[in-house]
Amino acid sequence: MIKKMGYRWHLRRLMADAEMFQTSELVPRLAERGVHLSREQVYRLVTQPPQRLSMEVLPACRSPPSGGSGRSSTSSRT
Repeated sequence: MIKKMGYRWHLRRLMADAEMFQTSELVPRLAERGVHLSREQVYRLVTQPPQRLSMEVLPACRSPPSGGSGRSSTSSRT
């Protein structure tokens, strides 16, 4: 039997904790960390769990945004 690993995607909540309420606000903050995504890609990243995720994007999403609250994301496995 193959076990599937799941996760909960809380990027929108992390953005709200950092007082960022528009997905376009995340574009320059990701760019500061070397992740260059279009506005459309960032919108999809925020609004739905990604099917695939590069190893550069995940830590950029987990690190606190400039001027943010310093909270990090949590993951859970099902």
